[in-house]
Amino acid sequence: MTESAVSEFIDRICHYRQEDDNMCAQHCLNALIQQPHFHAVMLAEIATELDVQERETYLVAGAGSLDYLKAMQGGSNNMDDSGSFSIQVITKALNHFKLNVIPISSKDAGTALSDSVKEIAFICNFQSHWFTIRRFTEQWVDLNSQLKRPSLISDTYLSIYLTQLVQEGYSIFVVKGELPFCIADQLSAAYQLKSMSDNGGEIINEIDKDEMRQIEEAIFNSMQSQGPTIN
Repeated sequence: MTESAVSEFIDRICHYRQEDDNMCAQHCLNALIQQPHFHAVMLAEIATELDVQERETYLVAGAGSLDYLKAMQGGSNNMDDSGSFSIQVITKALNHFKLNVIPISSKDAGTALSDSVKEIAFICNFQSHWFTIRRFTEQWVDLNSQLKRPSLISDTYLSIYLTQLVQEGYSIFVVKGELPFCIADQLSAAYQLKSMSDNGGEIINEIDKDEMRQIEEAIFNSMQSQGPTIN
């Protein structure tokens, strides 16, 4: 099959580039759900709500408790002035899409690291940088906002890549639930993309361009008419 099939697939992926900003948490979330749904104000509101809840919890332990005093003096535990957000903010934001986020080192994550191809997505964090690795039908893609374009990951390399990130100090979280279906999923399925990498691979069963265009229009219209929102 031709390289044009791969290019078409990659072009249909919503990839958010990090420019001169610190909006990687927002980019990470939007790349995961493949929609420009989350924005800085929304995430800041979630962070503020979490801060209030945490302070109320500390207050129950006593206004003089060390945790409460630290919370009152240190500002927010869930965001900072640079625009960085905590995993708690990301977790709560994704709850609105019925998605759960579990540390890969947790027992609840099961074999997410050793048998990573069976998962749907991973969220990676190092210091203030967040990015998503997710599966489109059977094809894994690195959606790091520091990359110029999405990077294809083979099944064989996925577990190696995640292990490497852990060794470099990244915190990895496995995403559980069902991701919103998108055009890139449809293209991945139509072209039967699987275990490809940017170093090459085989693509089979390319479908008719007119048929693909009709499918894309149907998916787009469906996505416009539905989708969860955060109140």
